[in-house]
Amino acid sequence: MYCCFFFFQAEDGIRDAQESRGLGDVYKRQVKQYRVDDPAFTRLRRSQITNCVLQHLHSNQTPFDRAHVALAAPFVVVFDQESDIYHCFQRLMERVYSPSRTATDDMNTRGSELARFIMLLRSLHPDLSNHFEEEELEPEEWALPWLQHLLTAELPVQCVLRLWDTYFAIQDGRVIPGDTLGNFHPYVCLAILSELEEILMETEHPELKGVLLQLPDLQMDRIITQAFDLREMAIVSGLELLEEGPEEVTFSLQQLPPVPRQSSSSISSASSAVPEQNLLMPVSRQNSTTAIHEFR
Repeated sequence: MYCCFFFFQAEDGIRDAQESRGLGDVYKRQVKQYRVDDPAFTRLRRSQITNCVLQHLHSNQTPFDRAHVALAAPFVVVFDQESDIYHCFQRLMERVYSPSRTATDDMNTRGSELARFIMLLRSLHPDLSNHFEEEELEPEEWALPWLQHLLTAELPVQCVLRLWDTYFAIQDGRVIPGDTLGNFHPYVCLAILSELEEILMETEHPELKGVLLQLPDLQMDRIITQAFDLREMAIVSGLELLEEGPEEVTFSLQQLPPVPRQSSSSISSASSAVPEQNLLMPVSRQNSTTAIHEFR
């Protein structure tokens, strides 16, 4: 008498055959569809994204989210080694999605973040907010992806790298003491809306949604400066409250440089001082930011 045992191991990290249903192919299809026309994402880099996301899902036993592909993509542009890509993505996911949070917690958090962003939009850009409502453009169609993806799926990749340069400096407390990426990101979104307000006000749905989900090449230095200004405006008007750490943090946003230049050339280990005129150019792997390299 012979007994045969079959061990099923899903490549999506789900060990139950009925639950898995070949979702690994779904992930690969999502990666293949990501930035189809962008030459920066070669077949090799897309393969690295797939391997990175699947390994993360398997190691953490977490469900797949389309945001995973967009959040992993910038790292493949910066790093050659797949191990570096994976470890950076893993650390980012630990910050964006706390391991102790359940799916319900994530849903509630996303809902509260979206509600906060809509409140800021109505307060700081009332005309644009009214235009979106008149065109029946729901926040879940564009604002939720902006907040979830950190704009990685909507901005050109060179803009993402420049933006993340500042994000990682903020996360490390090198820009505003006690501040976090989550506090600052909504103001970057609002600054982008400010920059495109004239175009958006003249656009109707569904073209309006298309513009918001495929943003043009923007001058990110100016966007980041506007984001700091908008956050200061929100603090002064009482829309935003500064969080205090173990010790009281007091500072003035006016005393801070609006955009960290030398200290936060976060995606550039080869050069500690990236020339200002080159900040909007595509960032090569050799000239990728120190913040992402230090993030490993």
